[in-house]
Amino acid sequence: MFACPCGNVFIGSINTIGEQKDTHYICKVLVGNIETIRVDNIVQICTNNALNIRNVTNILVHHFSNFYFQSCVIHCLDLLLEGWGEATWVKQIAKKTYIYIYIFHMATPCTISNLSSLVDKFNALKPQ
Repeated sequence: MFACPCGNVFIGSINTIGEQKDTHYICKVLVGNIETIRVDNIVQICTNNALNIRNVTNILVHHFSNFYFQSCVIHCLDLLLEGWGEATWVKQIAKKTYIYIYIFHMATPCTISNLSSLVDKFNALKPQ
């Protein structure tokens, strides 16, 4: 995925079936993609928090000192919430509560239209 002022662009995918996803393999794949996109077009690389990925970023930061490497915030939150969900007290609260979905108007009409169709489907509450 490539993000720029014009929007997000899907660059491609790689079939990694049968590959050992170790530090060296991931480094090789990322360096190949960095060379394809060109170093001067990249500012930041966002990754997950797996140990092999952290090792990759430690290696790449020495070769590409002009990049910012950042762990994915959503992945961090997912891990945090997954851990909380295992707690007994959270499971007890979840059984007793209803989930309310508040939908706020988004910037694009397409998104508003898509979300509006979900409101009726899930009996969600609309903000006043």
